[in-house]
Amino acid sequence: MRGSGLPLLTLLIALISACTGTQARDSALRLSGCENFGGNFAVPYEQAQAALPDGFQPLSTTGGRNAGAVFYVIAVRCREGSLDGRELGPVQLAYAELPTTPSPDQQADGIADYTMPVLFTATPALVAAQFQQFDFGLTGPGTIDWLAGNGFGPQVQVSVGDVMLTLSATAPPEPASAFGAGEFILFGTQARTVTQQVLGYAGAADIARQAMQLESSGSLSLLQNAARTARGFTALDFELGFSRQD
Repeated sequence: MRGSGLPLLTLLIALISACTGTQARDSALRLSGCENFGGNFAVPYEQAQAALPDGFQPLSTTGGRNAGAVFYVIAVRCREGSLDGRELGPVQLAYAELPTTPSPDQQADGIADYTMPVLFTATPALVAAQFQQFDFGLTGPGTIDWLAGNGFGPQVQVSVGDVMLTLSATAPPEPASAFGAGEFILFGTQARTVTQQVLGYAGAADIARQAMQLESSGSLSLLQNAARTARGFTALDFELGFSRQD
């Protein structure tokens, strides 16, 4: 699925993975009963390249480099979460990220999906603080509000720092398709240098594609230049986990 416009669909559809009997591996943060909402809002390829560490390459959309690089904006809400065994209750995540092909020294055996977040927030604040340690771009406490929407699906409003964004469905979901389980790696960076690797795992999922719209404001230039519409995706009742790699 690399370069298909869906490359995160073992990564973020990993993040979307509807749990079908598989168990998430031991990790610092474990989430279950989750719902995903988001899509690929393409950004200029050269801008994506300039944001990545040396030796990393963006993933081009189905139209090739001239059509832009894949850029995911995603919201996730989960009924239950735990951090190092401590029960948290409901957990929400919201993030924007660039899927990438990293330099060979940053790749891991058996893992094909990699991404670099440029924005990441979560609730409750304890989870936001955990992700703030990972150098995922603009991070920290924020707000994530799921609203009723327009009848096609929810509307999600997110704020973190000076950035505000809204994700909305603009058409009914298409029939769902199955995607397999997998592991993925997220890179934390500072000044285009990798500082962290976070390993994630999620089980298999049934994913429904759905037309979506993005509105945003604030100083994050990738969001400013992202496409306003996308053929996004949704999924229900998935499970995932994250752990920092030392």
